[in-house]
Amino acid sequence: GIAVLPDSQHVITSQYDGSITLWDMGTGRAVRQFVGQAHFSGHTKMVDDIRVTPDGKRLLSGGHDGLVRLWDIETATPIHSSHEKYCDCVAISSDGRLAAHGTSDSGWRLWEIESGQSRSRKERPSTNLLSLAFSPDSKYIVSGDGYGTIQVWDIATDAELFRFDAHRDAVTSL
Repeated sequence: GIAVLPDSQHVITSQYDGSITLWDMGTGRAVRQFVGQAHFSGHTKMVDDIRVTPDGKRLLSGGHDGLVRLWDIETATPIHSSHEKYCDCVAISSDGRLAAHGTSDSGWRLWEIESGQSRSRKERPSTNLLSLAFSPDSKYIVSGDGYGTIQVWDIATDAELFRFDAHRDAVTSL
């Protein structure tokens, strides 16, 4: 994954080996050095998805090792962690208050960034969830799956508002 920070001077990348690196776009050099390497430590397998909060202070990562982590970008230390079988996608609301992560075999979970407390969980074992996104007003979360289905959920009521077959194949990005 790739995430550009709001300052437009830094980019964060995730790699197949589980590493996450903060880069200076002006120099092309790694900014953070951890344990002798320029990586956030903490994932042991491929990092599937990363997102940065709107204020540029936090990073959300999820990977094949099942770890979902919220990081402090300045210190590269984890703030909250969760564990799933594996994590295919992550999302952060535009107001920076909520995060979500999803797996292709068990659905998605919505939680508060500040406290790490779970708000809701949607179990969908028969659906191959691959992508998540929040609406610009942070009132809705949208999910896309491996069968071409898109669902829109109301965050306040936990209700599914729309379900439609948008594509003939996987919805890998929203």
